Amino acid sequence: MGAQSTDQGLLEIRFGQYLFQIRVISQSEVGLEIIDIKTFQTYSLESHQFVTQINSSTLIAALNRKEENHLKLSVSVGLTNEKESFLKLVLSVSYDFIPEFSETLIVPLKKGVSEKETVQTQLKLINSEISYLQKSIEGHTQQSCNKYVVTNNSGTFNGANHVITKLEIPRGKYEINLQFYTQSTQNWIYLKLTNSQTGTDCLRLPEGGYYFTLANSSYYQPHIIRSIVEITNESATLQLESQACNSYPWNMKNLILSATQI
Repeated sequence: MGAQSTDQGLLEIRFGQYLFQIRVISQSEVGLEIIDIKTFQTYSLESHQFVTQINSSTLIAALNRKEENHLKLSVSVGLTNEKESFLKLVLSVSYDFIPEFSETLIVPLKKGVSEKETVQTQLKLINSEISYLQKSIEGHTQQSCNKYVVTNNSGTFNGANHVITKLEIPRGKYEINLQFYTQSTQNWIYLKLTNSQTGTDCLRLPEGGYYFTLANSSYYQPHIIRSIVEITNESATLQLESQACNSYPWNMKNLILSATQI
């Protein structure tokens, strides 16, 4: 099953018998919640700071089974000395011209799970399975559900226009999903996602802007923007920009820009 983005800003990917929910904190840090589909057990890790050349994008690519000749991810169950379960994730990267390197993540079993949380977990798995079946019925195979993702931890945008990030995608039709947190004393920001193939703005926001329901100088607010784009050339680059920052400065964190083939 391909990756999906949830309204909570999590990236949801099914890998083997596990449903991964990934919170991208930065390129070098993630939070994880992993559900065992067979047992309904939930494993949770608030934060993992990568210490090798591997980062959050590498983990997402491995879970999406990209570059399987070079990226290997193994998941196994272990027991602590206190007989408490944990998941051991070993992510390895190997190329012909460099020595293999890896990163190990230990994800403990979530403790104190209530009966209500167990039911919510089961419903989450059911909804995930329904989504997968709907894609199958509509003729979307796992092969066609490729997902391309870039992340950006934080940014402060004022003065001139800013290029926030870029995402290169091959030919195809995609659902664009832009998720981020904002903080600003203003109640408006200007965002543009330019398609290098056509030069057009993929977001097509009214008046090129995005309205805050509440301007606040202290708190970050979550925002989600979705759009559809079709690439007819061999590939194209999507460039996300913040504009008119001299009049509408703002701060951002935990950006996820994804394109899911449909």
